[in-house]
Amino acid sequence: MWGNMDNSVSIELEIARQKLLKNKLGELFAWQAPAVVKSVGPFDPAVFEKFKQDCRAIEDVCRAQLSELTDSEIEILLTRKASEELICREWGNFQETPIYHLQRRIPIWYAGGFGHPDHVADFVYWAKMPRFSVHEISCLSVGIEPDTFTKQKLDDYSRMSGSRSAPIAFLLRQIDLIRRRFDPYFSDAAIEPDDFLPWADRVELEVHPEFTRLLRQYLPQSGVANTSTPPKSEPHKREIDMIAQLFTALAIDQLGYVPTHPRSPIPKEIADMAAKLGLAGTDDSVRKYLRIGASFLPEGWQKD
Repeated sequence: MWGNMDNSVSIELEIARQKLLKNKLGELFAWQAPAVVKSVGPFDPAVFEKFKQDCRAIEDVCRAQLSELTDSEIEILLTRKASEELICREWGNFQETPIYHLQRRIPIWYAGGFGHPDHVADFVYWAKMPRFSVHEISCLSVGIEPDTFTKQKLDDYSRMSGSRSAPIAFLLRQIDLIRRRFDPYFSDAAIEPDDFLPWADRVELEVHPEFTRLLRQYLPQSGVANTSTPPKSEPHKREIDMIAQLFTALAIDQLGYVPTHPRSPIPKEIADMAAKLGLAGTDDSVRKYLRIGASFLPEGWQKD
């Protein structure tokens, strides 16, 4: 309803004002913030809520302007009589620039993260597949349908200069990790679940839990899901601590790693070295074990 509208104003004129508002705002008029949920990768639903607030603000301004127009002026705007071009131009120019800029800023679907309701993967269908391409399993790992992005589109993103959105940057790094492990020569190698699941577990790859759960469920004969196979014994904490200490010592002595520097580039350099050899490990995993090893350094260990 329009504020302070006289009761004598007909329903038709109220509908007319709504129609003018809708035509003025275009797709901003009905835009709604999607109900995104936390998935794999960056998650920032506030992006959508902030844009919705901006839409409401400009809608309120335009609604207030229409409320100030007389019924006859509303009829003129609807019929666009040639003799009354001035009022048509005034309404056409009203808030034109802010609306144009807001329309240019409509958030792309993945702006808040990959948990968008329109792009959630059909895990039940895909988990039954005997093998995957790098493109397919990378998209599924973050919870989206593989046809959401074509392989060509993702390749184009990877070649783009300048900054990328956080979700796209995350997906491209996911693709890079998977490709270096399973298709380092870009030969379109197929990836089988029996190979993917143990590797993803070993390197602590961030993968949508529903995808991995169904992969295991639908592979009862595989070594990955065979519950009759005794589980591999986990390494003892003492062994992990010892390996972490040796790892940290090498990083300090050979690469100049300084544990007290919070933004040290060394963890990324180590992860990149591993990737070049077809091994996998994230920057965070490297930092984790460097921190463990550094915790054993005695006080005053630094060299002069």
